[in-house]
Amino acid sequence: MEFTAFQNPFPLATHNLGLALNTSLKTHITQAKPSISISMRAEWIPNRIVTAGRGSRRIAVLKMESLKKNRVVLLSLVFAVGIAALGSQAVGATKTTSTSELFCIEPKSNHVIHPTSTRCPKGYSKLILNAQGLQGIPGVQSEAGAQGIQGIQGIQGLIGATGAPGINGSHILQGTTTLTNEMGVDGDYFFNSALRIIYGPKTNGLWPEGVNLSGGTGATGPAGTTGAAGATGAAGPAGATGAAGSNGVAGANGAQGTNGSNGFAPLSTCGSTGTTLCTIGATGPGGGLIFFVDYNNQYSGFNYLEAAPADLSGTMTWSDTIAISVSGANGWAARAVGRGQANTTAIVTAFPTSGAAVSADAYSSPSYNSVVKSDWFLGSIGEMKLMYDNLQGLGGLVATHYWSSSEIDSRNVWFQYFTTGYQNTWAKADPSNVRPVRSF
Repeated sequence: MEFTAFQNPFPLATHNLGLALNTSLKTHITQAKPSISISMRAEWIPNRIVTAGRGSRRIAVLKMESLKKNRVVLLSLVFAVGIAALGSQAVGATKTTSTSELFCIEPKSNHVIHPTSTRCPKGYSKLILNAQGLQGIPGVQSEAGAQGIQGIQGIQGLIGATGAPGINGSHILQGTTTLTNEMGVDGDYFFNSALRIIYGPKTNGLWPEGVNLSGGTGATGPAGTTGAAGATGAAGPAGATGAAGSNGVAGANGAQGTNGSNGFAPLSTCGSTGTTLCTIGATGPGGGLIFFVDYNNQYSGFNYLEAAPADLSGTMTWSDTIAISVSGANGWAARAVGRGQANTTAIVTAFPTSGAAVSADAYSSPSYNSVVKSDWFLGSIGEMKLMYDNLQGLGGLVATHYWSSSEIDSRNVWFQYFTTGYQNTWAKADPSNVRPVRSF
């Protein structure tokens, strides 16, 4: 049996009918007698319009050949058409099970039509399908099928909208400063860690009275045991001197002690070899003569005074300016032994251009023992007196007056006369001899 379904231009129910016929006819023909061989062809005849009752519709027309040849085939066809109608409902037809289906068969041409009315055209045979039958016996329930594979996870949903801001919570502020109403907001607390007082909550912009978290002073505990004695304290201040006691009997004189050292350290840096003991009249390290040795260690900073090997060339004035007093070279102290260097420095500062002090300060002696000394100055009147006393007739000193660095006033200066040894004043602008001095 061959069944061919062409493209169905008709409604869904008609198409499902064709599919059901295809399946059902194959099934029932197979179950029929095997000796019967019938060729059956079903096809759609398009554009066939059949008028039935009050309306017209496009219907499916089945062309059947040799349908009358065998009653079994006819019954199979009827059974297949019924199954097709049921199949039409099973696959989604819009009719309910309570609606029966009417098919009309034209006896001469063997055409089958599905009218829109409840009656077949005149001369057609009726075939009613889908009539409600008795309910069948319930089938045996089959075993539950295996659980299906879990489906893939769905796409994550969109992020929800941000909620409204929550109400601010309370804060506990901490500090040691004085609390003011400008600090914090309503609902806050403030803890003063120095006083251990907590305030809050702040209400309507104002802080309430604080609560002191420190407990009250407890009762005095029992006295502890006496500790060990502490260390002896420092001695107190001395008391007032008591009244003098009466003199005791004089004791016998003790033995005389040995003479102690006065701190003087003699040097042996004089002479032509620089190894001779330095004494008055010896040649000093600068090539001149030693004229004073501080054996009694009276003066600080030096032990020896040495005169230059010769006078400076020619005579010269004390300064190039008169009527100006040099305070650093004036007065009783400026006349003392050991003051010549300080006097010279003060004079050179006041009159830096020329004069006896400037020349003595700039003097450098000839090389002696391969050494050149340049630490010379103009001696004070006391130092020039020692030079006269200890070097008479020595060192090329002449019988005339020599300048000192000791000033009398703004116009006059002390000088030392090397003839009779007397001392007197001399005008600053007058000429006189100069013999530089150095100390060591």
